[in-house]
Amino acid sequence: MLICQHCKKFYNLQERKPFLLSCGDILCTQCYNNQKDQVQNLQIQCPFDEKHLCPVDQQIIEPMYLIRILKNNDFFCINCDIHSQENANIYCQNQHQLICNYCWVKDANKKIVNDHTQYLNFERIFLDEAFDKMIPILKLEIDKFQQKSFNEKHQKIIQEDAQLKIEQDKRKHFDLQKLDQIVVIPFNIDKLYHNMYLEFRRLVNEQVNNLLRISNNNTLLTNKLRNEQKDVKLIYQASRDGFKAIDFHSRCDNKGPTISFVLSIFGKTFGGYTPIPWTSPQNSQMIRNDDSFLFSLTKNALYQQNQYFDCYVTHKKEQLMIFGKEAGINIQNDCNQQFNQCIMSQKQIDDQGAWIAQLGENDNIAGYSRFKVVDLEVYQVIF
Repeated sequence: MLICQHCKKFYNLQERKPFLLSCGDILCTQCYNNQKDQVQNLQIQCPFDEKHLCPVDQQIIEPMYLIRILKNNDFFCINCDIHSQENANIYCQNQHQLICNYCWVKDANKKIVNDHTQYLNFERIFLDEAFDKMIPILKLEIDKFQQKSFNEKHQKIIQEDAQLKIEQDKRKHFDLQKLDQIVVIPFNIDKLYHNMYLEFRRLVNEQVNNLLRISNNNTLLTNKLRNEQKDVKLIYQASRDGFKAIDFHSRCDNKGPTISFVLSIFGKTFGGYTPIPWTSPQNSQMIRNDDSFLFSLTKNALYQQNQYFDCYVTHKKEQLMIFGKEAGINIQNDCNQQFNQCIMSQKQIDDQGAWIAQLGENDNIAGYSRFKVVDLEVYQVIF
């Protein structure tokens, strides 16, 4: 209440006497005179509200309640003996008197200024208290700033890592696309089947890319496996590793769930999935599993064997793979030279297992019930 809200200095009964403007705001005489020196259009602009304009020749009105308070407490304000307009707030131990700020820096006191232990500033204790209160607050603000800075840097690193992963995935996808475009046909595949092999390669790569979550062009197998697979890995390729049963079993036995893709001499791409690891017993061993299924990539369809397959897979050392009992899909030793068997007494289902249609011999997924293999690939499915 005893401080001018414009200059933030205490009112006194000399140069900073409180002055009541016509708009109702109060400021000290010193501030009023400063405003008066900058007068325009014979009006003074209120320093607290630019909309308030006061006439320059207004009658001086003193707020008497403030004047009375100042008079009752005037003994607190001690004026400097040399500079009567300034308050004496510094005690000089050398001269044993109160002096003002001007006296403190004038030439006559240079020696004393150099030895500031000779002075006692009455406000020092209040400054010390203020600093003691501010230091914890400043430390807290510094800690907040450092934590915020750390969080921003950490978030930036996370974003950069995420962006890097996206770029790596894009690069991986681009590399696979380039590999899809540059297909190397195995040397031991007859020229007669080259166009068939290119289509086989396209269909298989499409499904493998979907299973690897690199693309989403055809989700036939992905939906059937409920999108739970984490990775797929090529473990056997007949045109590379050999068409004999021993070549198959040496690479595919005990590898967990697998997906097999077959290309027949009739240009049909088909295969089967089984969660049961392949083994090579001397005698036929039939294993029932409701999760095994057949598919045709050429027809883009899933199948469940009805009469012969009956949710079985058969393991035998002298044969590569059998989906069914003694029939179904039966891939023989030297399957590129010997006739293999595909019995199609079956029904077609959708990716949810719902029945679609009963199929006959003309719908055989290998093209015909007896066929030879152009190529065969087996992928390990990792969940």
